[in-house]
Amino acid sequence: SRKNQTALVAVVVGLGPIRLPSPLFRVIHFFFAPANLVDLVAILPGVLGTFVDIDGGGFVVLRLIRLTRLFRVLRSRSFIEPVIIIGRTLSQSTSALNILMFNLLLGVVIS
Repeated sequence: SRKNQTALVAVVVGLGPIRLPSPLFRVIHFFFAPANLVDLVAILPGVLGTFVDIDGGGFVVLRLIRLTRLFRVLRSRSFIEPVIIIGRTLSQSTSALNILMFNLLLGVVIS
């Protein structure tokens, strides 16, 4: 029975030391995670724009990648219920929103 207790402790706790990944491995793993690469590409035009004066072209494509960050936020589990509620509310109030947009456009045209 003492042998069984020792075996049980060895199975539950383990005999060897816990091996954690090195800090360098964790940093590299963090930087090359797909979600973090999307974030890096999303902020890249702003960072490069401070050093280089290039308009249009490739920067427009990089700016469009920022939309993927929005989709990632909307896909997370903590935002599912609020997004469903907002979508349902917008679909139920489309006629009121159409009237609001008509009045807004009318005000712009008149002024």
